[in-house]
Amino acid sequence: MQLTSDRFSLTRRAFTGGLSALLVARPVMAATPIDEQGFVSIGGVDQWIAVQGSDVQNPVILYLHGGPGEAQSPFLKDFEPWLKDFTVVNWDQRGAGKTYEKNGASMPAFTLDRLVEDAVLVSEHARKKLGKKKLILVGQSAGSMLGLLVAKRRPDLFYACVGTAQMVSVEASAKWQEEMIHAKPTHALLNLGDRHDGVHFPGELFHDRLGGLR
Repeated sequence: MQLTSDRFSLTRRAFTGGLSALLVARPVMAATPIDEQGFVSIGGVDQWIAVQGSDVQNPVILYLHGGPGEAQSPFLKDFEPWLKDFTVVNWDQRGAGKTYEKNGASMPAFTLDRLVEDAVLVSEHARKKLGKKKLILVGQSAGSMLGLLVAKRRPDLFYACVGTAQMVSVEASAKWQEEMIHAKPTHALLNLGDRHDGVHFPGELFHDRLGGLR
């Protein structure tokens, strides 16, 4: 099991080191593209999954979004550069994106352990659907922590676990964010916000999004 850390802006070059063995020359066959989106019953709940790629023969990435709640369903175009070399599986987790839109208030309460088990079930669904022995797990921010827990529970399902904006301590991250919420506005803090595309979240939203992981 290979555990690495990298920024969100993954490139093909970032994979050619540790994952080059997955991209070795294969017998020439006609490419079979895939572009499917829809709901799959995962853990008794209909959850939204997208499977996209230029050739189903390529290695498969399961992408775990961050947040909690930062679903990638509105941003599938951002993954287009990956689709030449990989089939990418995006999944809106419980309480996020299209999965939340479909289930709303009927969604039962859930824990981090439930998300881990969901991710295992999504992995097994993707393996079966695409005929793969193993997947590549990529987690962003809170998804990187989820990815480590998933890989620890079922290392047999994955070639590698890649963390971007790796979260290593929920308590330390929550403490830092609380400090930022209550800090007096300064030029440095405003610049910090600008580096995040100028989006400023109110303290209540930070608290709500992190509360489920404490």
